[in-house]
Amino acid sequence: MVAASKVADLAQNKVVVAGALLLTVTTALDVVRRWRRKGQQPPYPPGSWPFLGHFVTVMRYCWDNSSWALAKWGLELQRSQGFKTHGLNFCGTYIICLSDADLVQEVFEGDPHRFTKNFNDLPLGGDLLEYSFKDGLFTVNTDNPAWQVAHRILISPFSVRGVRGIMPMMCDQADLLIKAMKRDVGYGGTTYIDTWVVKMAFETIAVCGLGTSFGCFENAEINPFVKHLNEVVESLDVLGRWPPFLRRIFCRQRLQSYIDSSASVRRTCMEILQRRKSEEHKESHKDLLDRMLSDADPKTGQKMSEESVVDNLLTFLFAGQDSTAAAMASCLCYLCANPTCKERLLREIDEVVGKDQLSWEHLNELQYLDWCIKETLRLMPPGSLLLRTSTREQVLGGWYVPAKVPIIVNILALHYSEDLWGADVNEFKPERWERGLPHKFAFMPFAHGPRACIGREFTLMEQKVTMVKFFQNFDVERVPGDKAGYTVLKPDGRSPPFLNFDTPLHLHEERVFTLRYCQCPSGRRRPPSWACATTSSCYHGALCRLARRRTGENWWT
Repeated sequence: MVAASKVADLAQNKVVVAGALLLTVTTALDVVRRWRRKGQQPPYPPGSWPFLGHFVTVMRYCWDNSSWALAKWGLELQRSQGFKTHGLNFCGTYIICLSDADLVQEVFEGDPHRFTKNFNDLPLGGDLLEYSFKDGLFTVNTDNPAWQVAHRILISPFSVRGVRGIMPMMCDQADLLIKAMKRDVGYGGTTYIDTWVVKMAFETIAVCGLGTSFGCFENAEINPFVKHLNEVVESLDVLGRWPPFLRRIFCRQRLQSYIDSSASVRRTCMEILQRRKSEEHKESHKDLLDRMLSDADPKTGQKMSEESVVDNLLTFLFAGQDSTAAAMASCLCYLCANPTCKERLLREIDEVVGKDQLSWEHLNELQYLDWCIKETLRLMPPGSLLLRTSTREQVLGGWYVPAKVPIIVNILALHYSEDLWGADVNEFKPERWERGLPHKFAFMPFAHGPRACIGREFTLMEQKVTMVKFFQNFDVERVPGDKAGYTVLKPDGRSPPFLNFDTPLHLHEERVFTLRYCQCPSGRRRPPSWACATTSSCYHGALCRLARRRTGENWWT
């Protein structure tokens, strides 16, 4: 026993000595690295730890939404210390963070020659993509021929002209959404609204883009594919916080779950591909999957490989349901919280569309709806950060930038910049868009340049179609009283979104609404005082009620 105790003590002492030596060496290397840098360096904020760098500091902002942690820290640095450009050390990786619109413009206008997109340079989590999205359009490196071939093949169907042709199919899916909500919930019933907007977004991209229905509107349960896909995204968020060598120690079970879920969704995508290949080809009505299988790159004549098709199938199904659903639900929440804005939007829908079927010409006249969607994307962007990498040693706005250094563009800080948007930047004010953009790079929910979101026109049209159909049938009101399973989050005035109301957060991060017939004797709509919601991408949530929408009557006298 004594001998075993001595051996244990000796081993413990060796671990302590090794840990101390590691901290000493890494601290010395960090000091030498900073000393050897050339030129004027971006400011280096406090809070750097030996070996871990600013990892611990950033983790303090993960309490409510880890995907916004780095962006919120950068926004606080911008507001408290005036840092629009700063460096940071993330577990030994030097990174430059930008929230200066002029420098961001220089980066994106220099893409891909001075700066490029390369997820291999992602400090944490880049290695995980090999199991899931691999070389899809969003995650593939710019210099990879797979991106260039896929981008040139798919740029046409995702153009304004391309998405216009599938608008009738989008309207059909929105009609199915409304029908299913009336059938399964009914006016006065309670439902998780996230479930419905995810079904809408997922079925739309599946049917309109891939010619495949997952039957989401026929089944009250969430489709297993969607569950596995959400598991992949959530696991990426959790596992991406940890360096690879710590991931297998602290997140072993989550890592295995991520690998299994990734394999499952990729297997489903391969089954869709093989089923389409076995079907008789129809030259008319070619959807995205048809184009990926049959079209050739107009520049090189190459076709997309099966592996590339699967990568992009998975990318489209994820992006089509996650960011689009979050944007639609968030827009509903902001409209509930701002009844004056909601009333103006409903009046516009009544005047432009009324009870008629929605057409392409109507969309051009729904100006206030366009403003509401843009304002939602400003306050709740689908992504808080963008990654680029410097291709060579250079100077950016007077700051020295080494080669192969990750450049993180803080979209959240740009969208919440008082210098760009004014003192009321925290408020939901669609009217601000009447003046246009204050700076070309002040608004970046879809990025810019050659790597801008290819599905921008698709998601914007889907959001507009869904919102019109929704408000042709429903109105939204606050649900009085408390609801089991919720906790109220008071706005702290520090962390975005800067909500102007208390936020009931559901334990499972799902929005709850109630469908209700409005019993107002005067026949006028009773405006709600607030409402909001939660989602995996956003995190604000609230309890509100969906009342019957009586179109064709004058509500506003």
